[in-house]
Amino acid sequence: MEVTLAVAADYANITNDGKLNIMGIFEEVNPTGFPTLLQQMFLVISFEAGPAEFGAQKVVHIAFMDDDGNRKVTLDVPVVVPRPVRPGSRAYFSQVIGLGGLPIEAPGDHQFAILVGGETKGSVSLHVNEPIDETQESEEA
Repeated sequence: MEVTLAVAADYANITNDGKLNIMGIFEEVNPTGFPTLLQQMFLVISFEAGPAEFGAQKVVHIAFMDDDGNRKVTLDVPVVVPRPVRPGSRAYFSQVIGLGGLPIEAPGDHQFAILVGGETKGSVSLHVNEPIDETQESEEA
């Protein structure tokens, strides 16, 4: 099972006929101070798997880490590899994971590491900017 797409977004869903909708893909956030919580975001991960994995139950382990490699949040998402609609093709499927209240303690480069079977299959980078001092910004204007 391989990751073919991994992004952070403001919103995402999967339609009844399997279409993936993603709105507001982002790579950085601008908190007003620290510590803070990201109120809402969606982690979107698309996978591809071959015939030997059809029907297999897997656990996708997601670790949100700061720039020192400290794990801040971990999630285990169980998935079952679906059989493809077209016989003889690979399976393509996606997971949309809603995250609310994600803790951010400091600026810097963060990431969501995506592991399957203990092996890193992908990652999503998230840069957390320093808060903007609005008093200094208004004085410069």
